[in-house]
This record gives sequence, structure tokens and C-alpha cells, in this order.
Amino acid sequence: MTTSVVSESYILFQEKMIDLLRQWEERLDSDSITAFTANPIQTEIPFTMQVKVECEPGTYQDMLHEILNLVEEWNPELHDQLQRIGAHITAITLGSTISDISSDCQLDPWILPYVTEQATRPILRMVSAKYREEITKIETKGLCPCCGEPVRLALLEKGRKMLLCPRCHASWQENRLTCSHCGNEDVKAIRYLSVDGEDKAQIHVCDHCYRYLKVIDIRAMLDKPAPELLDIQTIHLDIIAQDNI
Repeated sequence: MTTSVVSESYILFQEKMIDLLRQWEERLDSDSITAFTANPIQTEIPFTMQVKVECEPGTYQDMLHEILNLVEEWNPELHDQLQRIGAHITAITLGSTISDISSDCQLDPWILPYVTEQATRPILRMVSAKYREEITKIETKGLCPCCGEPVRLALLEKGRKMLLCPRCHASWQENRLTCSHCGNEDVKAIRYLSVDGEDKAQIHVCDHCYRYLKVIDIRAMLDKPAPELLDIQTIHLDIIAQDNI
């Protein structure tokens, strides 16, 4: 992508975070991640909202420690707050609420949700891959069928529109002329916005539900970017879309 409203230093930090989480994905044993429920899987609710996902507490704690170290490397001014989070990692894994710990530790509101979300992502990606067969049977318009993340990113590859979740990396194919949020198939009610200087990027805006999708053509790209990095690099498309809804 040629345009970005995100600073280069933040992009560099996110690239390091992506590399760290990728390393954890490779280190995780699929047998140590389980998702189970006593009830039949419903096809209209995201998978992880129906099941209990379990991971070894020690593994999650180790991930949190490494993420805290990386965040401090990026912003040393957060040292004291990150140290307080580190001292409460056991409480986090035992189920204390984020709001309670944030209040007790006097944290900036964004810090604890951010680091716990990053530590959750390798686990979600393992679930997405391990239970792919079950997840493909789920249809949740506007939401990722695995983790429930709102749909916002699609790739064009080999002539197909593939929706891609930056959070859990689930992917699924969809009709190129269909709104990914409401299922609208009226082509006259879908606008295709182009961005000057970016022939690989489009924004699909639905005039029925007033939501949008970022669509990136990766057919000419030698390397497919990590979806979470691509999502960050295209934040300017979100701004353009919101100005045109």
C-alpha cells in the first residue's frame, strides 16, 4: 500500500508484534488447545462464542510476559504500568476482570485490553486452524465465523473474494457482488470507491446497511502481507469509507 495515516514507528512496532505472535503460533501444540461444548454447534453464532477454549495457564502467562517486554521496548514510558500488569498476571489467568485489574493497578484504559488481546490471538488462530471443518459450517453475516470479529477486510486472489479475519486468520469465500454485512445482492446499491494512486485497493460501500468492506487485490503481490498488518496499513481506507457512508 502506498498511503498510510499510521506512523512508521508504530508500523515497525506492529511488525515486531506480528513476528512475536507468529513465533508463539509455531510453539503452541495443537493438542494443548481445546474447544468444547456440551451443546450442538449452532450455525448462526461465531464458533468461539459457543465453546469453551482452554489453554495451559503457564503458556498464556509466558506469552503475556513477552508481549509486555515488547510493549516496553516500543514505549519505555509505560514501564511502571507494565510492571504492575506483570505482577498481576496470575490474577489475569485466574479470571479477574480487566476493569478490576486496570482500576487496582491504575492503568491507562487501553493497555491491559491490548496486551491480553495480543496474547489471545495465537490461541484463536490455533482454534481457527484446528476446528476449520466445524467453522466452515457457520454463517454469520458481518462477523467472523470463528471469533466474531466484525468483517472489514477482503482479498482478491485467483479471481475470488476471500474474507479474512485479522484477529484469528479465519478465511472464507464470498460472492464478489454481495455485501459482506447484510447479504445485499443488488449491485445498484453497492458503491465501489477507488483511491487515487492505489490501484490495488477498493472500498465496497453498501447503501442498504451503510457498512463497508476494504478489498485489496493481492494477485500481483509477490508476498501476501499478514492480515493484521494489512488492516493497520489500510486505516486510511476506513477513514475514507466512514466519510462516504
